[in-house]
Amino acid sequence: MNFDLKKLEDKIYNIIVDTLSSEEKELRNIKGHDDDNYIGVLSAPELYLAFLIGKNITSKLSLALNEEIVWNREVNKSYGFTDFEFTIGEQIFAFELKIKQTWDSYINDIDKLNKNYEDNINKYFIAIIDVSKKELDEGGRVKYIETKRENNLDSNKRKFEIIKSEKYEKNNKYLKNDSVCGALIGMWRVVNNKNNYEDGVRSI
Repeated sequence: MNFDLKKLEDKIYNIIVDTLSSEEKELRNIKGHDDDNYIGVLSAPELYLAFLIGKNITSKLSLALNEEIVWNREVNKSYGFTDFEFTIGEQIFAFELKIKQTWDSYINDIDKLNKNYEDNINKYFIAIIDVSKKELDEGGRVKYIETKRENNLDSNKRKFEIIKSEKYEKNNKYLKNDSVCGALIGMWRVVNNKNNYEDGVRSI
């Protein structure tokens, strides 16, 4: 089968955004242990979101492509577990996901992808970042990882969208006066050396 990798990446990213947006809407209506407790994607366990995203990518891509897709989660590799993989034909797509956390944990996952897989594997890093307006204006964690791993992140293929969350902003005592925009959903293609990477149509 021939497919356009860019279009496939767009589909994958849109499924991720739709999955998290739907989950946020559903969770907003659930009360926590008090009236002010925030329950949403930014309070969800990382493994839960990885499971949910992996399931939806597999099921929805399978319908869109009319192809059998094999989904594997928490894949044990030489340098640690990969959150999830899926396979179309002979092509493997590997994903690491981080929610909130610090820039160094993002770097660790990017490096782990490159240690576990060569560039004949499609590798992606997903970050669900609890961004403030200040961080958006100044670049924050996004700017940092793109600077520190400039040669390993194909920034031309990165994608961003924000899920607004006023409830999270109102009730997060750690944010003080720094207004939160919500969850910034970022996805990057990860490579060992982007100068050696050729884009285009792949056959599987």
